[in-house]
Amino acid sequence: GDGDGDHLEYISSKVASKRDMEDMKLMVHLHFSSKESLVREVKRVLDLLDLVTPDVSANMPCVTLPPILSRGYNPNAQDVFEEGVNAALECFQQSSSSSSAMKKVVLARRADLYFGTQLKGLDVLKTLKFGGSVGHLFYMNPGRGAGKEFFGCTPERLFQVKGDEKVVISEALAGTRPRGSTSEDDAELLSELIHSKKDKEENIITGDFIRNVFNVLVEQDMLEMKARANSGEESQGTFFVRRLRHLQHICQSFEGRIKTESRVADVIRYLMEMLHPTPAVCGYPWKQSIEFIRQYEGKSFDRGFYSGPFGFLGSNTADIIVAIRSALLTRNLDYSSEVDNFLQSKVSVYAGAGIVQGSTAQGEWSETGYKLGVLYSLFAQSPLTLKSFQTPNEAWATAFVEELIRSGVTQFYICPGSRSTPLTTALARAQRAHVGIIDCISTHDERGAAFRALGYSRGARRPAAVVTSSGTAVGNLYPAVIEASMDGIPLLLLTADRPYENRDTGANQAIDQLKIFSDTYVRWFRDIAAPSDNIPITLALSDANHAVRVAKDLLGPVHLNVQFRENLAPEAGPIRGDSRVGSLTSFSTNRFTDVAGFQRWSGKGFKWTEAYYSTGPNVDLAVYDIGSLIKRSRRGIIVVGNIRNNPMSFDALSTAAIISDFAETIGFPLFVGAQSAHLRFSSVAVIPYADHILKNPYLKGAIQPDLIFQIGTHLVSNEMQGLISQTMKSTPGVAHVLLHTERPAERVDSIGTITHHIDSPVEAFIPRLTSFLQMTSGFSKYIQGSDLCSLILLGRHLSERMPSIIHESSRTVATQATRVWEKHHESLKYNLTEPQIILAMSETLSDLKGYRLNLFLSNSMPVRDAEFFLYPRYEKPSTVIRPNLSTVVVNRGASGIDGIISSAIGVCEALSTPTTLLIGDLACIHDLNSFHNLAKQSSRYHSSKKPLSLSTIIVNNDGGAIFSFLPIAKHGNDVNFEDFFGTPTKSFSFGKGVEAFGLAYSTASDYETFKELYKGIIESDDPSVLEAKVVNRDQNVQVHTAITRATNECLDNVGLFEEYDAAILNRKINLPIKFYKRGVCHGAIKRTKSLILLHGWMGDKTEWDESAQILINNLSDEWNVISIDLPGHGDSPLLVSEQDFMRGMMTTESELSPSLEDVATIVLKSIQDISEIEKVDAIAGYSLGGRLAMAMMKSAISTESKLLARDRKII
Repeated sequence: GDGDGDHLEYISSKVASKRDMEDMKLMVHLHFSSKESLVREVKRVLDLLDLVTPDVSANMPCVTLPPILSRGYNPNAQDVFEEGVNAALECFQQSSSSSSAMKKVVLARRADLYFGTQLKGLDVLKTLKFGGSVGHLFYMNPGRGAGKEFFGCTPERLFQVKGDEKVVISEALAGTRPRGSTSEDDAELLSELIHSKKDKEENIITGDFIRNVFNVLVEQDMLEMKARANSGEESQGTFFVRRLRHLQHICQSFEGRIKTESRVADVIRYLMEMLHPTPAVCGYPWKQSIEFIRQYEGKSFDRGFYSGPFGFLGSNTADIIVAIRSALLTRNLDYSSEVDNFLQSKVSVYAGAGIVQGSTAQGEWSETGYKLGVLYSLFAQSPLTLKSFQTPNEAWATAFVEELIRSGVTQFYICPGSRSTPLTTALARAQRAHVGIIDCISTHDERGAAFRALGYSRGARRPAAVVTSSGTAVGNLYPAVIEASMDGIPLLLLTADRPYENRDTGANQAIDQLKIFSDTYVRWFRDIAAPSDNIPITLALSDANHAVRVAKDLLGPVHLNVQFRENLAPEAGPIRGDSRVGSLTSFSTNRFTDVAGFQRWSGKGFKWTEAYYSTGPNVDLAVYDIGSLIKRSRRGIIVVGNIRNNPMSFDALSTAAIISDFAETIGFPLFVGAQSAHLRFSSVAVIPYADHILKNPYLKGAIQPDLIFQIGTHLVSNEMQGLISQTMKSTPGVAHVLLHTERPAERVDSIGTITHHIDSPVEAFIPRLTSFLQMTSGFSKYIQGSDLCSLILLGRHLSERMPSIIHESSRTVATQATRVWEKHHESLKYNLTEPQIILAMSETLSDLKGYRLNLFLSNSMPVRDAEFFLYPRYEKPSTVIRPNLSTVVVNRGASGIDGIISSAIGVCEALSTPTTLLIGDLACIHDLNSFHNLAKQSSRYHSSKKPLSLSTIIVNNDGGAIFSFLPIAKHGNDVNFEDFFGTPTKSFSFGKGVEAFGLAYSTASDYETFKELYKGIIESDDPSVLEAKVVNRDQNVQVHTAITRATNECLDNVGLFEEYDAAILNRKINLPIKFYKRGVCHGAIKRTKSLILLHGWMGDKTEWDESAQILINNLSDEWNVISIDLPGHGDSPLLVSEQDFMRGMMTTESELSPSLEDVATIVLKSIQDISEIEKVDAIAGYSLGGRLAMAMMKSAISTESKLLARDRKII
């Protein structure tokens, strides 16, 4: 009601569904003020309906509801409530003789539940629907995009009018008891409720109120009452008990028949006006009750939507429920405390109790507690930390089972057995924790259990699990496994097994269970080692998640064979059956769970990884989910690893262009690995020398991304993997998204951090995601899509200095480099270092004009040095790119060094373009005979074929240089390091070996010679070999160490670690502009109309050159066409100093991030200073430029600027 209590309002739902006989009706309610607004609303609804798919949702509750992290109540909740109860009882006592005195009042309270994730109200509703709750479901999103949702499952209907049958139904629901934990307790509580004078009185008051309302309609000859049989309900006289899952209520029902069909609408209006609020939610009489509620309950909180009427009203039909058992969800909580920043959602749960004569403050408080518990019970009561567990079996099995449930497995068939005790125990506990969500069925026969699970999976279209002990119990599953495999039915086989030490020893009940069902019938098999804190929880969660995914994706059985050691029961102490000294259970929960991702899994209730597939509606869900993550991100990054080839890809450069455009569109910087180094040469969004930045301890700790979008896997960079692991461990709210095309049953999450996995080609997914982001509202009010864009500037700063750093470090170390080559034992001094080889190749590639080649990198040192040093030469302006590197290939599947030359020859044959192979001396010896095939291809006997243009660079460091970087190197002669790890190659002459095959050979031992020779061989069409003789392995380590030290000094000298002035510099900036005219570009030309062109995140004004010329040639002579360098791009200065801009990366605050409004103002001021422009008639922009154009229009309107024409166009 409103302030004076004389007017009642009701809430009408937007959408309702109603089942009539065999038909389901969907009703959409539209609110409109004119014909035009009606048309718009109808069109919007029809557009939404077009998105509805015929796919049927699984009949199961949401299994990823998060745990409750903390609780709260309305202020002074219990004191206020008890004060109100006592005041009501005193009021009843004082005015018991007055007929108009208050006889009942309902007092409510609120409990707040806090969560660490963006909870969705519809997920809670789904759990209510499929989790065993009985009642009327309702949901409302008050205010589109307001971050609030109101929902619940009420047992109380206010009234229903069935117009076709002319039937009116209402009910009085009041008087409550909880359900019992046993059948005896339940029966006792039922009896207590039925015989409670106080609860009956409470219900009688409500029932008499409804009866009186109906009687008025009877007196007006609009309605006739009908005695209603309460069949199927527990009855006691005129009352019956409505028994729900958690509670049981006294109830009365009322039914009448409308006499005249023409009066149906009048009856609906009258009931809506007179029935709400009933004494069940307000009290009696209602005016006195409302005043009492305002006086006492209003001290602490506002009910909001709680207990309001909710439903739909039609011309001849209506169904209105009472919104009790309800909650208000609030997302995007705003906290100033860093401790509270982890809390992202709040669910305010409401409950009330009717106060009448005979009530007690404690009794009514307890009743509200029972009612709050209905929604409480949907959530885990605290994060699953596992800290209370004392044995590894107990902790592992609990986490494993929980992840199965979160992944959608809710039906378990358990066969008796000792070895499977940990799984059975965990499932028994999970069933109590997830009441109504999972079902565990004991089945004595394994063969029958497997077929029951098969039948359930077939019917439910999702996998059920069967649990067995070890031995012949496993063999009994085989018939059902064959059937499931042959008919494509997802099925999960969880078999317990004896540990490694019992296998093949004659131990009891220890058969060979490894791949017992063969790969023919099982989609994926996993032999899981016995639980231990030596194996992190990551594997348990990942195994469970992946198993369910494979079973559903590949439609068939998945077999997880789990080894368990004693103690099998959940008890610590002496190890059963082990009499050795010190045989006690040893387990550290902290060590077991101290991994990246566990806090997120524990505190947010998500499954370990959310998987999306390349086809079906799942792709749209992936676009929405990932797009939402990007829009919320402030410090996002894109990481590019090895991108698999797929039929959709034209070539590597086209894929690189898609990634580059995507990065520029959303304003995220690119960390690009060596396997995709061609992207380094073709995108201005790449962070140059990223690994060196990550090697700086302070910078690595300060980057703190809030979203990691990874494209491709098998990252070479240990620094990047370390950043990802560190971030996911320290900041549970960060998402790690992987876009990667997988082979069937493949799992690519070696460090256990991936939260979202999209199995789709880049060419299919990225354009759809980009379109979604461009169609929706702006990502952020800040000029940068990501605050970490400043890393690009930092990388360019380092890029200018990197050549001198490499040369100086090499010179310092190489002055003492003396090695002996060939048989004549001539001592030579080699000045060339391995980083210099990559630098020379980079500079040569950067200098190529109209020439492209491929690069094949051998494993071991070549790919690692490329990871660190293979970047194009830095040039100004920073948008200059040299797409001279077509593709980079690495055999990174198993990362071996065998067959490298043969693989490179095959790549060269496939691509038919010049290719460079960079290979180490050991890897070359492994595959040396492949030079024979290369020479044969180019010999005179095969003159009809074009010679393969493969240029091979052999990095001769006299053995396995990679081992010198490993800890074993310091043990030297104690482990015969040189013989067994260093494996010197000095006894072999590569020159004579290559010449023996008839290939061109050259050698270099200094930088200038190497660079000159390399340039010569790549310009030649013939295959050739260049041997690079470098400093020895120990000195190679020294060079790398010196380079790292020098880059850290370079970064320190930028001044990133000093205090900074956060204020944006208040100075006038004249942005560089460019005028276009037909034919050629030149200075200013005065014309009457102006078109302004604005570039994207990483571009500059020159990017418009081609398009601008087309525009100016097609527009009339009255048009100016002008492009502008936005602040910090091209020739334009930054809004803050360069150091401050880069320092902005060091903080998660936004003081140094200029807003779109700031930049819009500066652009408008710069345009005003151009004498040739009187007004702007059109603005065209893409990415950042498009959003900036909208901000310029908004700024011009707010400042009443006359610069923008009234009929301006924004493109």
